[in-house]
Amino acid sequence: MGGTRISDCFAPGSDPADQEALGLTLLPAVRDLAAEADADPNGPAALRLGFLIGAVRRGAARGGVYAELQRRLEQELVGVDTGSPGYASGERAGRAHG
Repeated sequence: MGGTRISDCFAPGSDPADQEALGLTLLPAVRDLAAEADADPNGPAALRLGFLIGAVRRGAARGGVYAELQRRLEQELVGVDTGSPGYASGERAGRAHG
């Protein structure tokens, strides 16, 4: 394992084009995972989605310019059981390590 944490992609003062590219990368991933998590709230997609959203929240907390991206990604959670054990566990892990 290794690489860049998702939250590290949320650099304060980043270029608007970088912000847009980040959104264009994350939105399809969140959409796909949300559809899978909606269909199976106890499946692996719920854990992955929770981690991704937790990491986004961790990164967005670094600067206000990402609040809109966070809001937009969280809109995709409609229908997802964010109280499921998998999602909740993933979200905690994403906030801590994402």
